Amino acid sequence: MNRLFIIAALAALSACECGKPTGNNTGGGGGGLVFPSGGGSAISGGGTGATGGGNGAVGGGDGTGGGTSATGGGTSATGGGTSATGGGTSATGGGTSATGGGTSATGGGTSATGGGTSATGGGANATGGGTNATGGGTGATDGGVSNACPGLGPVNACAGSVLSYCVNGTVTQLDCATASQSCAFSSAANQYACVASTSQFIVSGTVTYEDRAPIASENGGLASSAPLPVRGAEVSVIQGTTTVLATANTANDGSYVLRYTATAGATVHISVTARSQLAARALSVRRANNNNLHAFGGADFSATATATQNVEVTYSSNEAEAFNIFDQGILAFDWLHDRLNIAAPTALTLRWHRNNNDGTYYQDNEIFLLGPLSDDDGYDDTVILHEIGHHIEDAIGRSDSPGGDHAFEPVDPRLAWSEGFSTWFALSMRKSPWYSDTDVNGGWGWEYDDSVSTFDGGTLAGDISEDVVTELLWDLSDTDQSETSQLVTDDSFAAALRVQPDYLRTATLRNVGTPGVDLVDFLDGWFVLNTTSSCTWVETLTTRHTFPYDFNAPNAACP
Repeated sequence: MNRLFIIAALAALSACECGKPTGNNTGGGGGGLVFPSGGGSAISGGGTGATGGGNGAVGGGDGTGGGTSATGGGTSATGGGTSATGGGTSATGGGTSATGGGTSATGGGTSATGGGTSATGGGANATGGGTNATGGGTGATDGGVSNACPGLGPVNACAGSVLSYCVNGTVTQLDCATASQSCAFSSAANQYACVASTSQFIVSGTVTYEDRAPIASENGGLASSAPLPVRGAEVSVIQGTTTVLATANTANDGSYVLRYTATAGATVHISVTARSQLAARALSVRRANNNNLHAFGGADFSATATATQNVEVTYSSNEAEAFNIFDQGILAFDWLHDRLNIAAPTALTLRWHRNNNDGTYYQDNEIFLLGPLSDDDGYDDTVILHEIGHHIEDAIGRSDSPGGDHAFEPVDPRLAWSEGFSTWFALSMRKSPWYSDTDVNGGWGWEYDDSVSTFDGGTLAGDISEDVVTELLWDLSDTDQSETSQLVTDDSFAAALRVQPDYLRTATLRNVGTPGVDLVDFLDGWFVLNTTSSCTWVETLTTRHTFPYDFNAPNAACP
């Protein structure tokens, strides 16, 4: 099926309208955070800025070791909080405490009495944690990205009293009960850890959202609903609609454990918010027409010594898609953290709400996504990841795209490079050559592995299709360099993506083709980083796509 025909029939391409001015959405959301219960939407108001912020307790702690609570702290305009019992404040969301843990400006953990330190994101000392009576924890983390455990995530996980945490790239388990401690979220370390059982009550459970995965088909469409874990989101115990008793982040399996103090029998509920203020996952999903965060409130329950509360974010609440959008951000940021050793990617705000008609585009560390029922991008994973790809260009690489309309026809080489790169990023994140953009009639999909688009722009300065860029990058990161293989792996993807931070970000580009980053400059960087070992394969690919690369970059003198 011809995509250009489909797009003309739909009268719009929603994948990207790069460079479009927003014209609004710059103001704050108003007063305090509101967290209604009962399984419905719990949109949070207040605060501005890409890292979350807000007036209130979301992003705080458990009331004993950090963050903001209604009874023990103040507020922070950028996301951290102040607690009278040991939190502190931080310009990026953590806090430093002279008596019990806290976090540093980049997300680590510094405590004068036992928390340990981490330069990039933990709360651990050189031996793996230490014990902190008011919030640091044992086995809190091992911080550095070089020791990342893909799949576990940066917040660890609890299963009963057993803590799973990362040591030198290996998931390690520790039974907290052997030290008469509990496995729960430590606000001082911003992770799950073994902590002193100082709070009155504990609630645990799993948070999921209703997902509908795109179908790999030329006719587009979404699969039937299926639950997926909500990873890395803020989860809180709420009394009434505004009093936050404790806050944590969900683990990668969607589980959470919260310690809190309340009056026995008090009516409380769980609220989950599509935001993370951790340095490694600085993401939030907000409405496109104001600064309100997307959130979801669970059912009421009575405060008791132990309770189990599972929460499913439903499609009917108009919030499930916001958590799918958040999950695509988690997928991308975790990959950068685990595979490229990027400890703290530039914070990203994603904006969507039901019936948003402002378009789908990226601009200045913000992504806007369509929300009308006729053409909703909330479940279009490749569309979302494509826009995140533009953010990655800005955050770790370089883009000189002039922006403008594009629908796979030949365009300015800088625009074609940016769009083709971002589509390749989306495909590679999903390890699938299928790109899909759905709508009320199904939509469309395209398979890039078997497609062969050609360049007919004459010289290297000629207009080029973004498809040439995507297809060439996909094949270049193919692990066995065959004509039919679709084997793009994390390692092969990383080898190609490294050209962005390790070459394009700082290199003086050759004066050939069009001034500014385009496919020529990427291929130059590929050879600078990989020498001539891939000459034969690159020659095969450029010939296949009739792209007249000159092989005149350093290390590109192919025999």
